[in-house]
Amino acid sequence: MKKYRKIIIWATIFIVFITAFILINNSIKQKRLAEERKKEDIEIQNKLDELKVTPLIKKEETKKQQETKKTEAELMQEEDVMILSFVNSSQCDELVYLKDKCRDKFLYTLSVRWGNLSYCDRLKSDQEKSDCRDEINNNSGNCSAIKNTFLKNKCEYNYKSLAQSKQNQQTLKTAIVSSNINLCKTLTSYSEKETCVRNIAVKTKNLSLCTSIFSVKADQDKCIKNTSYELSRAIIAEAYAKKDLSLCNKLTDSTLKTQCKSMKF
Repeated sequence: MKKYRKIIIWATIFIVFITAFILINNSIKQKRLAEERKKEDIEIQNKLDELKVTPLIKKEETKKQQETKKTEAELMQEEDVMILSFVNSSQCDELVYLKDKCRDKFLYTLSVRWGNLSYCDRLKSDQEKSDCRDEINNNSGNCSAIKNTFLKNKCEYNYKSLAQSKQNQQTLKTAIVSSNINLCKTLTSYSEKETCVRNIAVKTKNLSLCTSIFSVKADQDKCIKNTSYELSRAIIAEAYAKKDLSLCNKLTDSTLKTQCKSMKF
């Protein structure tokens, strides 16, 4: 009996100890969270004080209201218009009905501008919180976290386009360095292909590369025209550098060929 009594006593002491530990631990956590929130409050307020936005309408347009007795709904509508003319959050204090909406407008802008998701949680409405997070995730390329289907699809499309563009730039660089004309064919846009062909054609002094890459005559002619100028300059520069006028014979334009051969060293 004494044995069971001791067990009960120790069990009670243990439970009291655990309960006290949990309460103290929760108290410390709550205190730390409160301190962090207070610190963030100060941080947000400082940034809001510095934040400047471009007003959507001119201040003068908000002063055109007549000094007649108006309903609360009409006054709120006027304040809604006034918000569009505000430059910083301190102007929200001028309002009577829409102070919170006004401050949220600036907090939303601040959250997106700084890319801080925790700031979004301070907004009043769930929709604004969601929109705020979506916009930040879109700006950072974190497409998978976006809730809005349209914006998510747009983000993924832009991300793929950016990835494709980076890949094309790397392919272009490799093709030019290695003079690999076949890599030029893998590029997607005409401008990228022409840049690729033009650089290799100038390096190899081979203008016919334009016809080997482009199948449409209009594209071939455009490539030849744009490449000919740079190729001619490269040939003349080489002839002058090597003091070898025989290199001028590589020029296809008779006028340029004559000018090239008339160079004096």
